Amino acid sequence: MGNKLYVGNLPYTVRDEDLQQSFSEFGSVTSAKVMMERDTGRSKGFGFVEMGSDPEAQAAINGMNGQALDGRAIVVNEARPREELPGGFGGPRGGGGGGFGGGGGGAWVVCCAEPAGLALYPVKVVFLGWYASLSLVAKYLFEGCV
Repeated sequence: MGNKLYVGNLPYTVRDEDLQQSFSEFGSVTSAKVMMERDTGRSKGFGFVEMGSDPEAQAAINGMNGQALDGRAIVVNEARPREELPGGFGGPRGGGGGGFGGGGGGAWVVCCAEPAGLALYPVKVVFLGWYASLSLVAKYLFEGCV
């Protein structure tokens, strides 16, 4: 067993110090981190606690899992390694998987300035979302070629 714990179903008011204090009764807490939204600064409702040893981590799981913290029954278990998701930049699907997390793939733009007539050129649409991607394609259409 590892000594890093996942703590879920946290109230949005809980901060790093609250986790540190709650878990310290089961042993030494090496680190305690509530995961926060990057844009809003609001808690995501889960975090991680690293205990000083495996027996302390097991004691914390036994003592805290299902217990109320600021009115919510929290979930505590051993943290698992983060899994890589398919798609994205450099993922197993190559050039991105489309959708919001995939980075787009590409789009075809008609190039009117080609000497031999009309030609299609692939344009790599950067991870900006579909609206911005359409704006980029329109920009390239009006400017001629990529």
